[in-house]
Amino acid sequence: MNIYEAKQRVIDSQRLVLSKKEFSNLIGKSLPTTRVYVHRMKKRNLLSVMRGKLVFTDNEFVIASQLIEPSYISLHTALYLNNKIMQFPKKIECVNPKNTLHENNFEYYKINPKLFFGFKKIRLSGSWAFVAEPEKALIDGIYLKRISEDLVKELLPSMKKSLLKEFLLRVKKSGVKGTKKVLTFFNGVL
Repeated sequence: MNIYEAKQRVIDSQRLVLSKKEFSNLIGKSLPTTRVYVHRMKKRNLLSVMRGKLVFTDNEFVIASQLIEPSYISLHTALYLNNKIMQFPKKIECVNPKNTLHENNFEYYKINPKLFFGFKKIRLSGSWAFVAEPEKALIDGIYLKRISEDLVKELLPSMKKSLLKEFLLRVKKSGVKGTKKVLTFFNGVL
């Protein structure tokens, strides 16, 4: 197997951000041999490396969703991808249950694991990304204090009320500290 066949195997897998071990398993080579493949592929710009992972795409939404796992794209970026706002965000915003961190063009915000729901898998560039439903992006925005209340009020008429209520019920049942503001805000608006 040459490096181009190895890249094609990655593309066929539809997972475009991998650890070296995942890549090694995918191409069926030992880790030392995989290191040689990675070195040769980097020389020919067939991949890049971010946070120790091998990246086989330029699509930043795919990278953001697969670089830190588990995570999903939320906040302004999810609203943009769901055609709720027109302005492309400065950075791709994601949430995850582990850490808040800033990496290149990506921002990851820590969210309580009990609030890690309300996203869907979408197809992008021959791969996939996890993206919040717009209703959950608004809830995340109020919870994390990353989306203005004015923007939320402006977008509410275009939201699916039944889905928003379903998500708010899950938030209420979660018992997570800090969600009172979310529930109070949306109870007053709905």
